[in-house]
Amino acid sequence: MVVRERRPPVHKVWTKEHRSIDQDPGQLYFATIDPPQVTATRPFDAAVIAAIDDDFLAANHEALRRYTSDGRERAVVGLTGRPDALAALGEQVFVGYRTHGAAQPLAVYRRSDLAPVGIVGGVIDVRGVWPLAEGRLLVLTGDRLRIVRASN
Repeated sequence: MVVRERRPPVHKVWTKEHRSIDQDPGQLYFATIDPPQVTATRPFDAAVIAAIDDDFLAANHEALRRYTSDGRERAVVGLTGRPDALAALGEQVFVGYRTHGAAQPLAVYRRSDLAPVGIVGGVIDVRGVWPLAEGRLLVLTGDRLRIVRASN
């Protein structure tokens, strides 16, 4: 199974009285590889996506969601801020934020129910995060790559 996210187009509607913007909510596509076919879609404007085992994670400025490979939502938690990086390692999910206004740290969530469990200290301005062996993460902060311990 694979998941693909589509960035939404913005449709502008103009009238004499007012101007409005209708935004397509975007879709997550769940599909099989062999044979290639879409098995489910879910409306969600994902900014970042990640896979771990048979689960898929998707996040935007409103929520972090966990889906099964067939597109069923397993857990959801609200987010504040626009995430720029998402990764999972073991039973932990990591959401990273570039600095948009106030600096936000690399947040840690429990994989099973996406409950917040803490932060990775001293790591801000996260542009990318990738799981490594032995409970470590490769983190791109600003223009610098770092290896950090995943445990709190």
